[in-house]
Amino acid sequence: MKKKIITGILLYACNLINAQVTLTKDLSYGNNGEYVYNDAGGYSAHTFIGDKLLVAHTYLNISGNNKYIKYTRLNSNGTHDLSFGINGSFVDSGSLGSASSLLDANTDYLINYSDDKYFITGQYDSAFQMNWAENGITGKKYINILPNGNLLFRKDDHFTRILANGTLDPSYGTNGKLSTLSYSTAFIYGIVSNDFAYEFGSGDYSNVNNYGIRKLNILTGSLDSGYGNSGLGETSIVPTTIRNSIYNEADGSMLNMLNGNSSNNNQYSISKTMSSGFLDAGFGTNGVFTLNNEINSINYTPYSNFYEDNASRIFFLLKSDVGDIAITSYSSSGVLRNINDQPVFNTGDNIYTNYNYGDYPNFQVVENYLYFFSPKKITRYIISEQTLSVAEDLTKNKKISFVNPFKNELILNTKEKIKNIEVYSESGHLVLVSKELRLNTASLLKGIYFIKITTASNQIISEKAIKN
Repeated sequence: MKKKIITGILLYACNLINAQVTLTKDLSYGNNGEYVYNDAGGYSAHTFIGDKLLVAHTYLNISGNNKYIKYTRLNSNGTHDLSFGINGSFVDSGSLGSASSLLDANTDYLINYSDDKYFITGQYDSAFQMNWAENGITGKKYINILPNGNLLFRKDDHFTRILANGTLDPSYGTNGKLSTLSYSTAFIYGIVSNDFAYEFGSGDYSNVNNYGIRKLNILTGSLDSGYGNSGLGETSIVPTTIRNSIYNEADGSMLNMLNGNSSNNNQYSISKTMSSGFLDAGFGTNGVFTLNNEINSINYTPYSNFYEDNASRIFFLLKSDVGDIAITSYSSSGVLRNINDQPVFNTGDNIYTNYNYGDYPNFQVVENYLYFFSPKKITRYIISEQTLSVAEDLTKNKKISFVNPFKNELILNTKEKIKNIEVYSESGHLVLVSKELRLNTASLLKGIYFIKITTASNQIISEKAIKN
């Protein structure tokens, strides 16, 4: 990267044509970028509710012989949401010995896989459970909490909608039930968005086909004839089965992980189904691209979850043959992109050395953050391709002062109101973001850094700093 100083203006020029993805631990999240469970449990499930994160993890009782599920809700900065439970957590004691994990949640309550309901205070809703049992609401295929707080769940041949108290919704169908086509073993999961349910999977290997998604109108129970082939969404070029699909509510598209098979060396593929129900021809090659199953002479298998961010970068969680957990990124054209100068980003976890029986990793991309869920902690990374940008002029201003060189802490002194602080490496990669004037820099290597400060009045101030 070339740097040139002219009359107090620091000009940063960089070539973005070959820009790579950068994952930087967000040191402003939790404790130096991590939230560590303060008990002997392990990760189970999670869901985001607005800017808050609800996590379910196993929790050992005092004797250590029985396991419960503990729910913890975190603010966007990784601190406990004190309005939830007791100091941000509560234990689902009803799951003694056979933990039942998080199924779905909203701002007011959560549902676990045993169909138990808890308010955010941690109080068990016994009236809900009684109404649930009285109305014979069992045998669900999947369930979603609707935006108004009611619940819709799928049974084999109908939808059922219940009120938040567990009673049947008399305004829906006939006494809360609406007939529809059979769920079928060919479909293994479903989600609800607005007035439609998307069911996907082709989980029955005897029913492999090109149409692995079906879209049903939850107000009529019928297939949406305007979607794909009479309600069936196209997911592949050749008949195959789907391992997982992720719905993008913003544009109605669906990303699909297609199962590998012996004919293509067990390589997995990714396809994109548009809101029309047909493959997106601009994605990969005719709507599909294949994942590399060997990178740097190491074999990798993808986990079923994968995510696309706002810049159309798709991230995958992988396991190597020796158990190392890694992350890769592909462009929408199917090109493997470097992360931090490497084709894979090693998380440092290994399922054979630091995971117990039943432990597994997970991750999710939300806006410009990647959350990595290992059994004992959550780590948040900043996703960027940022360098100090083409044609970005950062005006030097001596209203900011600090000890330079700095060591494991950088303290900025100013009377300005600060909106945001970004620290870049000498090569132009974003390595630290903060809103506080005191920055923990223990994780930064020795070298030259550039500090970009945005004030409340949107003035940009830049300084060069050295870490010793």
